[in-house]
Amino acid sequence: MMMTKIEKRKVLWLVGHKPYAEQVRELQTIFNAEVVVDTRHLNSVAEIVEKMKNVGADEVVVLLPDSWLCDLLKLGIQPVRPKMRRLFTRNRKPVFQHIGFVRVRRFELEVEKLES
Repeated sequence: MMMTKIEKRKVLWLVGHKPYAEQVRELQTIFNAEVVVDTRHLNSVAEIVEKMKNVGADEVVVLLPDSWLCDLLKLGIQPVRPKMRRLFTRNRKPVFQHIGFVRVRRFELEVEKLES
């Protein structure tokens, strides 16, 4: 009997800070995937696509400017974003609590010019 090796999916974390252990666990559960972390500064959407190809990523987690999100969507990439809640300690120091992940499927921005 021949066994076929099932390759594990890969999620590329391209957020400017390291993920909390809870975030890594949740991504592993959602996607049944290995999480590859890269917190280096990003210079372009092309760099994101290149990094995804280099690691063989099936998914990418990002926090990006709106225009970059739109560019990724145009390329057929629907990125994942971490959702955080900002809380404050007794000393009024801000801390962040992980509350989940969302997939960006579509982005629409309607603006109105303001006159002075």
